[in-house]
Amino acid sequence: MALSLNEFFSSNPIFKDVSNHTRDYISKMALFKTLEPGQILFQHGDAANSLYFILEGDLSVCLFANDGRQLGLNVVSEGNLLGEIAVLDNGPRSASAIAIAKCQVASVTSNNFRNSIKKDAQLSQNIINFLCAQIRRVSDRIIDANALQLESSIARILIEAGQNSSSGSKQKKVVRIKQEEIGFIAGVSRVTINKYLNNWARKGIVSISRGKIMIENIDILFAIIDDDRGKVIKN
Repeated sequence: MALSLNEFFSSNPIFKDVSNHTRDYISKMALFKTLEPGQILFQHGDAANSLYFILEGDLSVCLFANDGRQLGLNVVSEGNLLGEIAVLDNGPRSASAIAIAKCQVASVTSNNFRNSIKKDAQLSQNIINFLCAQIRRVSDRIIDANALQLESSIARILIEAGQNSSSGSKQKKVVRIKQEEIGFIAGVSRVTINKYLNNWARKGIVSISRGKIMIENIDILFAIIDDDRGKVIKN
């Protein structure tokens, strides 16, 4: 069942402690849309005229290679924002967004959202905090790519995808990300990703089925990263 906008505001940190007036204004301006699996929400290079709230489902944030392959960058799930960077800097969309499963989204125009930021200091601060956290995530990925072993990089990608997913429990998470997408983010082939995932599946760390990966024990993935970081520090 899809979240209501009030439920979204209550669960998303960007709207923590913002005024009721701001929430009411955004709710009044919001437009709702349902997407079927495979339907495109927006494309790379489009004008960024709206910010989206994911009320139900998962979307793949991706780029398309010259040969037509879809290269996944991230999976954005229920309870998260989508398209915030382009909305804030007036730039074009930096990637495409495609529904993985049936989705319901709410949107507000860029102008209306920016007006809310100007009028609500708490919303402005929350946005700054959110973007800083995003920068740290990108920095961590760069560090992983240059310092940590590939196994740790794959573990981090799965953990981040799992944290964005609303499906599963604290230990077990459904990750709706393709092996090709993991390979693109990690900078290796799908065959290499498949070898690692099959090895983890034999150890009970993950399970693999058509179209999705289930993290069976997220603590082991964290341990893989921590162990690898310890080796880097010692060296």
